[in-house]
Amino acid sequence: MPKRGGRTCLIRSISFRASHRYQLAGLSPIENRAMFGEVAESHWHDWKVTVWVTAQVDPETGMLCDLPSLDRILQEHILIPFADKDFSQGDPFFFDHPATTERLAGYFFERLTSHIEGELIRVRVSEDDSLAAEYEK
Repeated sequence: MPKRGGRTCLIRSISFRASHRYQLAGLSPIENRAMFGEVAESHWHDWKVTVWVTAQVDPETGMLCDLPSLDRILQEHILIPFADKDFSQGDPFFFDHPATTERLAGYFFERLTSHIEGELIRVRVSEDDSLAAEYEK
């Protein structure tokens, strides 16, 4: 039996398809291509976003947080705004910031942190099996 006052970490993931490109707003398409190579062109990935939330387990329910509520937050703040869209064109933040995997991890952390019950401690963004980035508090 865990000690009283201990904290548990819940890990939840969502997946969706979206495109992105690496670009800097002040550069021409040719300059962006010279700087970033072929990833300067819009390309699609099957993204996976994983969140780590920590809190005390409710002694009555045995749960850390309300999973339907967490799923709703992930849908409202990640799936609905980004699924089947281009990060680089759909969100004003990415007009001036390249939509790199690293930047997405930090951006999603900031987007979710005030909405999640408990404490969001990490967000991992994977664009495929060989590339992922994590942002931790």
